[in-house]
Amino acid sequence: MEDPFDAEQASLAELKHWEMAPCNAAEMEKNGIQFCFTSADLKERKDFLPNIRKAIKYGLSEKTALKALTNNPAAFINALPQVGALRAGMFADFFISNKNIFEDDAVIYQHWVNGQGNIYDDINAPDIRGNYQMAIADKNYKVTINGEIGKPNGTVKVDTTKYKLSINFKNNLASFSFDYDSAKTARLSGNYNEISKAIDGKGQWVDGNWFDFKMSFVSADTAKAKPADKKEKINYGKVYYPFSAYGSALPDEGLFKTAMQKFKNRYDAILIKNATVWTNEGDSVLKEHDVYITEGKIVRIAPNIDAPKLAFAKTIDAKGMHLTPGIIDEHSHIALTAGVNEWAQASSAEVRMGDVINPEDINIYRQLSGGVTCAQLLHGSANPVGGQSQLIKLRWGLNAEEMKYDKAPSFIKFALGENVKQGNGPGGNRFPQTRMGVEQVYFDIFTRAKNYKKQMDDFSKVSPKQKGTVIAPRKI
Repeated sequence: MEDPFDAEQASLAELKHWEMAPCNAAEMEKNGIQFCFTSADLKERKDFLPNIRKAIKYGLSEKTALKALTNNPAAFINALPQVGALRAGMFADFFISNKNIFEDDAVIYQHWVNGQGNIYDDINAPDIRGNYQMAIADKNYKVTINGEIGKPNGTVKVDTTKYKLSINFKNNLASFSFDYDSAKTARLSGNYNEISKAIDGKGQWVDGNWFDFKMSFVSADTAKAKPADKKEKINYGKVYYPFSAYGSALPDEGLFKTAMQKFKNRYDAILIKNATVWTNEGDSVLKEHDVYITEGKIVRIAPNIDAPKLAFAKTIDAKGMHLTPGIIDEHSHIALTAGVNEWAQASSAEVRMGDVINPEDINIYRQLSGGVTCAQLLHGSANPVGGQSQLIKLRWGLNAEEMKYDKAPSFIKFALGENVKQGNGPGGNRFPQTRMGVEQVYFDIFTRAKNYKKQMDDFSKVSPKQKGTVIAPRKI
């Protein structure tokens, strides 16, 4: 980024995306995932093919790249018998290029759709590359034309200085331009003679004066052809999980395996030495005490704990530091993906916060740094009866299911006040809109719940033989 202040605003997630996005296609190929390439949503459609070429440099095979442009799209729309390959009986859809289309300087000559051709360049265009002598009035210039047949370029020698010669050659008409002095450009246009290989025409100096010129063929260009660029393996950084700041770089054995190993490591034995321990018990604050932890549980709190060193994965010297129980956040909305409020009805008891946990929320890391270890994720207060809450342990680097607190009791969000009657919300015509209406919602809901429980109790008393003829109460 050119502006250093803009660069300071770029997040690690953005930087990693810029670095690693081109390898996504190669990773999908390695894992057997079928995919298509599309130009949809590109800001510049001209970037489509260069982006695919970049993906190939990042490890995608050319075979899979071509398949993602032809065979796979046809298969996904169930049109494979007609398009997507070249074989007898299929529609004549193809293009002709001068070389492998995935090479940077490839040129498309013709594009055919259903047997109708669109011509962009002459396949049989003559090869004008070589060494020439260009005569203008009483001066001679040495000209060299090289590059690709379809995209020639060259140089012109003016006195002892070589200048870049821009060339456009089509339908035997050659157009040139070159700088012959500081900020002065000559423009020329002439016809190519395939027999003599000469180019004759007219040109114009920067002052507007016209001149005749003739380029006589001297010899073929003997300069060695530029060797094709070797495909270098592009080295990029490791995948981070979470894929943001403070994520951990994962080794090659895989994201899930590594995350689970981190999770298991929490059971390694730890001895914390010489801490001031706040127990929240009757003895309250214990100075210069040790805390012995194994398998994730506190085994002993005492001064000068002496245990075999081999039993510990880690010893922490906490002299001068304080150790307290982890903070429990009883009412939190962190780590939820667009799932805080279900506005549609007064009671949304059926929705669950556990279904929308976002384990990559940076707030998990931030709250851990502030001592929070456990949180209850609650539905918002838009409804008198909100959704079911979820208790989580703040386990940074694990997935959503692994963050859920094992065997936690079930809770649900109830709310009163301005929000439930939509005094602070988006408004609308949803009932209730007054505090009287809120009271009535609870009266109705609990009445229905009591009736439902009675029906369930009555149904449970029906004998097994009779249950086949009795309709069970409908869940409400």
